[in-house]
Amino acid sequence: MRSLDVLRGIAIIGTLLSTVKTHVQKLLAKLDVRTRVEAALIASRAGLVENGQAEPGN
Repeated sequence: MRSLDVLRGIAIIGTLLSTVKTHVQKLLAKLDVRTRVEAALIASRAGLVENGQAEPGN
């Protein structure tokens, strides 16, 4: 039973990761950029992100 629960959890995580990747790819395409760094720069320049806001632990 435990191994079946673990397999179900792995399947859910895999689905979530692929969904996130799809959304990121669509966002990058809409912004006409190739990397997440370029997208972050656009967000920063637009005033959507404050300096240090994306640092771990904030």
